[in-house]
Order: sequence, then structure tokens, then C-alpha cells
Amino acid sequence: MMGELPAAREHLEQAIALYDPERHGSTAFTFGQDLGVAVLSHLVWVLWLLGYPDQASRRQAEALALARRVGHKNTLRFALMYSAMAGAYGNNAGLAAEHSASLLELAREQKFDLWRAGATVVKGWAIARQGRGEAGIAAIERGLAEWTSSGAEWMRPLFLSLLADACALSGDVRRALDLVGEALTAVERTGQCWPAAELHRLQGQFLTALPNGARPAEASAALQRAIQIARSQSAKSWELRAATSLARLWRDEGKHADACDLLAPVYAGFTEGFATPDLKEAKATLDTLRVNRVHASPPPAICGLLARRRSSAVSPGHGRGERKDSLGRFPSTQASTRTRRHIRTCGLCAPGQGSQSARRITSVSTSPRTGCSKPCGIVPTTSNPR
Repeated sequence: MMGELPAAREHLEQAIALYDPERHGSTAFTFGQDLGVAVLSHLVWVLWLLGYPDQASRRQAEALALARRVGHKNTLRFALMYSAMAGAYGNNAGLAAEHSASLLELAREQKFDLWRAGATVVKGWAIARQGRGEAGIAAIERGLAEWTSSGAEWMRPLFLSLLADACALSGDVRRALDLVGEALTAVERTGQCWPAAELHRLQGQFLTALPNGARPAEASAALQRAIQIARSQSAKSWELRAATSLARLWRDEGKHADACDLLAPVYAGFTEGFATPDLKEAKATLDTLRVNRVHASPPPAICGLLARRRSSAVSPGHGRGERKDSLGRFPSTQASTRTRRHIRTCGLCAPGQGSQSARRITSVSTSPRTGCSKPCGIVPTTSNPR
């Protein structure tokens, strides 16, 4: 809860290694839920935040399977609540809906109000995400009121963020911003620091969507705060989400190179989870940025060089109508060298090179006079591609 994720993972993995169902099965009746299930459920959250969504998914399946084997109803409710929340913060509305529906059914049977309230919040968010905004918001508000009336502060900041997200989806961006502010206040009051990065990201995203005019400078500052907090906690999943939002803002401002340079290394830091919603969204954003970067306008230096080549209309290296530079080289010869180097490294021009080679060009531009034998229309803007 305090955002110390690497240390949390270490302790949780040590705990699960020590857990023995035969020896520790009675803990469910002492502490309210089986310790093994509780440890696994917390480990799911930590692994996801650290950037291991596939490992988190496997641990989640283990937690649910163990909860069913234990045969203790409150343990199963606990596991379902954590699984439903994992679907919500993982941006997986289908998973959130499935587990919250199971928990609601179990909670109604046992008349356990706290779990019912939490499940209602998550189910409402899933409903809003699936296109029924008004019904979803009503359900979240009902569940949040029940949760708050019990005196529980645990998970309240995240529940407020789900309500904010649903409001923004329905067009009520101002209320969404107010709810994020309330959630940040709750984070400060309770010390539940782990959702802070996501709250700042939502704040930045909502600031770009205000109906009477976006506030991009404030949005950029909020998104950069989100990235800083995520990095300080090693919360790679929050960092990826915030970097994707900031990259899109910069893209809309025409800063394609900056946006690509921000998002690319964050995305490259992941080794799994490429089928999850966040990584798919980040990749789609990155692909668009790379295309826009490739088709950006040529810088003045290249434009001037091309203009001189057109006006002189001489063969490279012959020097007719050209002046040598201070090192005794002809500009057209240098341009031809860059073009040849480009053909060797361009993922579009060099057969079999693919996107990996295309990424070796740090910055490219388009021109109808590239000298390239293929139709990509790319001219390197640097004479020293990596």
C-alpha cells in the first residue's frame, strides 16, 4: 500500500514459499481468510504493478484455485475481490465484470455487505466501460456509499478513480477532475501511495479533455508527475500508462520525436504481457509515432542541400558548379554517401532488415529526390546513424 513494490514482492514470495496448506489451513478461521490466498492475492497486484502482467495472471489463477480448495467462504470472497480489482486496474473490463459478478452472487447469499459494496463498485465500472455509462455510474455511487458507510478507507482512492473514469467516459470531465482531487487527498490521508501515479495520470488526461478548453501545460505537468512517481516506486505498468498518455499529448502538439523517445524505452522495458490492453495501446501509439516521425518535414539543412543539388545538376564528386567544403569534400558526394548508408540501414529499403533496422535511423524525413532505389522516400537527417 505504501508503494514499496520491490520489497513487497520479496517478502510476499518468501511468505508463499513458507506457506503449507496442511499446517496453515486453520489461519482462515483466525484471520478471516487463508494466509496463502491472502499472500497470493497481494502478490498479483505487486507483480502487475512491477510490469509482469502474465506472471500476475498466473498467480491470480493460483489464488482462486487455492481459495476454492480451502473451502472457506470468506477466503473465496477475498480472492474474488482482489481478482475483480486486478481486472479493473489492469483495464480489463471483461475480467472485472466476471469476478465482480461471482462475488456479488456469493456476497448476496451470505449477506456480507462490505464485499457486496466493493463488487458493486467494480461491476459498475465494468458496465460503464462496456458502454452503459449512466447505469455504471449509478452502481459505482451506490457501492461506494455502502463502502464508505462501513468506515473502510482501504481501496477508497482506487474506487474514486474508477468513478472518475466512468464520469469522464460519460462526458462529465469536470466531475471526474474533482473526484481525482478527492482521491489524491485520500492517498495523503491514508498513506495508500500505490495508486498515486495513476491518479496523476488521470488528472492529466482529463485536463486535456475539458469541454471549454484543454489545459495542455497543466496536463503535461500532471503526466510528468505520474511518470516520476511511477519510477520512484518501480511501478512499470503505471509508468507505461502515463508515458502513453503523455506521448499522445506531445504527438498532438507536433512533438513526434520527443513522444517517441519518451515511450519507446518504457515499452522496450517489458518482457511479457504484450496481449494486455495497456501494452497493445502503447504499441499502437508507438507505431503511429514512428510513422509520423518518418514522414516529418525535412529539416532546413537537408532542404538546402537538395536545392543546391537541383540547381547545379552535376554528378556527385565531379565538382562542376559546386564548391568544396573546408575539408575539400563535395556536398553532393556526402549526400550520396548518406543515401547509400540509408539503403543499408532502412527497414523499408534493405530486404529482410525489418523494423529493427528502421529503428537504427534516429531521425528521418521524406523527399522525392532521395537517390534510393526503393519507394520509401526517406532521407537520413544524420550522417552517423546508429
